[in-house]
Amino acid sequence: MNNKLVLNQLIEREKELDALYELAQLFANHSTDENSSIIQQSETILINAMQFPEHSKIEIRIDESKEHPEIRITNEYYYAITFGSSRCVSIFAQTTGEIELLEREVFMLRTTALLLANHFQKRETEERLQKQSQMNDQQALSLENKRIALQEVFSCFLLEKDEIYKSIRNQIRNSINPLLSRLYTGNPEKDKETTLIQAVQNKLLRITDVIEPSDKESSISNLLTPREHEIAILISIGMTTKEIARHLSLSSLTVDCHRNSIRRKCNIQGQKVSLTQFLRQNLD
Repeated sequence: MNNKLVLNQLIEREKELDALYELAQLFANHSTDENSSIIQQSETILINAMQFPEHSKIEIRIDESKEHPEIRITNEYYYAITFGSSRCVSIFAQTTGEIELLEREVFMLRTTALLLANHFQKRETEERLQKQSQMNDQQALSLENKRIALQEVFSCFLLEKDEIYKSIRNQIRNSINPLLSRLYTGNPEKDKETTLIQAVQNKLLRITDVIEPSDKESSISNLLTPREHEIAILISIGMTTKEIARHLSLSSLTVDCHRNSIRRKCNIQGQKVSLTQFLRQNLD
């Protein structure tokens, strides 16, 4: 009699272990199955592991998260466990007649609920991570598209800038400078009074030259004071010291001091270099 009891216990224990193994396999191999399919297969595995499968009923559900106390009476058992933020796995088992639920059956039901909750929690986490990854990919693609669009806009801007430069150059060369040239009277004495026209033409001609930014740390213009720069322009168009002094209402001595300062800042002091030619070539 004892041997038969031990044999029955071993058989029941084996059924329990087989059920837990099948459940583990189910969760491992069906990670992409619908929840309903996982639940249905879990119910079948549990029923087959019961002492009297034909007299057993098991129902597993996924509900909104609520407080569910564990309930156990002679032939009924109810257990629920929360997963995620607002959902829970509930499991209900019932045997017919006067058949009582065994301790190992209750343990198996509770363990299954825990395994299911862990499985569904893992799936929810993976889905959230996948959605977040997709959002990141979309944002990265959006940023790349914006970068390309900005690059195209910038390229168009450069083209338009070149066209504007060409238009300005043509207007200065073909319209403005010819009109300025007509202001000369042809009388040397009177033209001395209009030397500013030459200065304007000189600056306009330099504007027409589209020059790439220089690698030099500073240009001559940046080295000179505003007054020195003004005198340098007049020197570059050929005005003498007396003409500059009369034009700016300065003394010739003051103009000479500015000329010496300009030569020093241009690093040509003491050299046999024409200041007029040097400024024509280097003044911007």
